[in-house]
Amino acid sequence: MYYYYYFRLFLILPFGLPLSNPAIDASSIQPLPTLKPLPSNIQAKNVQPKLPFIIKPAYEDTSFCAKTDCSHYGSCLSCSFPDNCDYGNLVMVNCTTIHKFCKKLEQTVVKEAVCRYCYQTEENEHECDEVRNCSSSSVQLFPTTCRVRQHVICMGRRQFLKNVRCRWTNGYSWSKTLLLSITLGGFGADRFYLGLWKSAIGKLFSFGGLGIWTLLDILLIGVGYIQPADGSMYI
Repeated sequence: MYYYYYFRLFLILPFGLPLSNPAIDASSIQPLPTLKPLPSNIQAKNVQPKLPFIIKPAYEDTSFCAKTDCSHYGSCLSCSFPDNCDYGNLVMVNCTTIHKFCKKLEQTVVKEAVCRYCYQTEENEHECDEVRNCSSSSVQLFPTTCRVRQHVICMGRRQFLKNVRCRWTNGYSWSKTLLLSITLGGFGADRFYLGLWKSAIGKLFSFGGLGIWTLLDILLIGVGYIQPADGSMYI
């Protein structure tokens, strides 16, 4: 292989022979076309990338402020927190009643509040819309709208999106299901009540699996293993 390259160099240096393939005519090679500039009346469009669609929560209903003393409720106040406050510490904030929400004249009050944003409040300090049409046994998180309670004072928007687990109810009672399983479980009444139609029919025609199926269902309903067919939770 090396001898081939040495031989070609030997032909180039003393004799000036070309390295190109003699079978290709140089005149047959066409130059590359040049790109023409766009006309002056046509401008290149600045195409923006598509972003994922996010549903923003609606604004908080502030009609509550017109019916009460605004100085006692965070949803009716506009508060300024210190710039250097540390998260979780109690600070004194200057608050002013929001005139367009409150009937009374504008008031300025000093309140004690925790340095935090509204989305960082505890679960008992905000309430979230119920996520429905999902399985309560799923570990998947679903986005929903949450609102800070009226009395809480916090920074940022008082209504925000939060990922929560599916925990919705549809009126199925655990105690009623257990009672039906004990009294009429041999006829599949418990499974009919929960919407488990296919297994309920099988249980009915097998007379509760000759009693074995009935005893198992009493145990499984008692520990909460058997859930409603629509994926909701017991009340």
